[in-house]
Amino acid sequence: MLAGFGLGAGAVSPLLTVRGRLPRAGPVAGVAILAGSVPIGALAFAPSLVAAGGAAPLVGLCASLVGLCAGLSGAMCAALLRTQADAAYPGRVTAVPGLVGLGLAPLGMPYTAAAIGTWGPGPS
Repeated sequence: MLAGFGLGAGAVSPLLTVRGRLPRAGPVAGVAILAGSVPIGALAFAPSLVAAGGAAPLVGLCASLVGLCAGLSGAMCAALLRTQADAAYPGRVTAVPGLVGLGLAPLGMPYTAAAIGTWGPGPS
């Protein structure tokens, strides 16, 4: 799965580089976030780890789609954030998403694991 995430995220970089500016970046980011969340959410409803692993080609395809969508939405969100921010605060504006993604998100992982243990992966 991680290889699929990396493959998809790596594939979007040259596509954005060659394509250049995307019109209506906000809606593109929103659609990419929704399109990437559907396959990753579907993995939570696999009846067992064996079932999820048994569908390895499908899981790999879903992971690549998630990586592609996450890479696209991440690039679009970062670009929108930087272009809409005040020019006097580029470092602060860039630091906040980094702090949340790399600092606060890992702190929530034990709570997510506890919720999965209590209610299962579907509702969590």
